[in-house]
This record gives sequence, C-alpha cells and structure tokens, in this order.
Amino acid sequence: KFDLKKFNFLKELISEVDQVFINGDFWDGYLTSFNNFVKSRWSELFSLLLEKQTIYIYGNHDDISMQNSQSALFCKEVRDSFELKIGENTFKIEHGHRIAPSIEMVYPLFKNKLSAILGLVIEGVLVKLFGRKILHVIYKSKNKKMLNWSIHNLKKNEYLVCGHSHSIKFDKINRFINTGFIRYGIGQFLIIENSEINLVDKSY
Repeated sequence: KFDLKKFNFLKELISEVDQVFINGDFWDGYLTSFNNFVKSRWSELFSLLLEKQTIYIYGNHDDISMQNSQSALFCKEVRDSFELKIGENTFKIEHGHRIAPSIEMVYPLFKNKLSAILGLVIEGVLVKLFGRKILHVIYKSKNKKMLNWSIHNLKKNEYLVCGHSHSIKFDKINRFINTGFIRYGIGQFLIIENSEINLVDKSY
C-alpha cells in the first residue's frame, strides 16, 4: 500500500547516501504481484535507487521466485546475500530468513494472503498500543537465532547484517546487526561511513 509519508522519508534518505543495500522484503509477494508493484507509485523511487547503485537482497516476502527481470528497473544486482568490504571489516548482508525461518516457511499452510494480512493487522495494533519496544518481544526468538549464528560462524572483523525480525539490534561484541524495518512511522536503518557503524532508529 502506497504511503506518502514513508515515500518522502525514503526519498530523502536515499538521496543522502552514496549506495543503497535493500536487505529483503522491499515489496510483499504475499499481498501483491511483482508486476503490480513495479507499476505502483513506489516506482517513483526507482530511478533514484538506480542512481545509487542499489544492491537488492531478497527476503521471504519477496523471494526470487516471485519476481522477474524487471528488478533491473531499481537495482544493479539481485542477490540472496552480499559481502561488503570496508577497510578491515566485512559486512555479510542478508535478509535473515535462511537463518531464522518464518512460520510460513516451516508451515506452508500459512503462506497466503489472509495470513499475511492478519499478521500485519496484529503487528500494527500491538505497535500502536505498546510502541516499537513490543517488536523486541514479538521477534526475540528470530534475533536470538541470528545472533547465535553470528557467534558460531563469523570470523574476525566480520559482521552479520540482517533485517527480517523487525527488531533493531546491534550486538557489538558478537558483531550482529539487525537493521529493523520501516513501517508504522518507524524508520530504522544502518549507515556505514568511513568504517563507522551507525544504527538509526527514528520516526517519520
């Protein structure tokens, strides 16, 4: 669903950076088709995303099987993961669903439009009632799985950067970053500049 406030927030944010990495769930294949998405008003961001040499990493809601070559309208590359090297650090960027599968990935019965809508409604109501902190409660287990993966698999100077859980987190000791999400007036994202890591959590 097109959201003008979110659109303006994204446009300003994208305009301010040198390169963009979208780490999954850019659009929702459970609720719409890829063709409908690329024809929607969101397409007004596409030329800007191309200008910023966007790398698009697909997630569970926008799996590679749900899309086609039209992804070239907004990104230079589509991947299931990407390694970004800045100085001595390597940022292993992926959505996170391969490490911490969602319920519809474990139980395909839930992979439908009705379940997706119900999930959105419940999440939205809970955020409205309790604020963004409720997301840490709802998605605690997903972040825990991704953090455990970091602890057991990362090498020195490697960071795991995920989304997926909607729950922003930066564990500096174990080098795990969850970038959160952008929805319900909550704007969460990661900025890396000159090896400085800045996880941002603001409202729009």
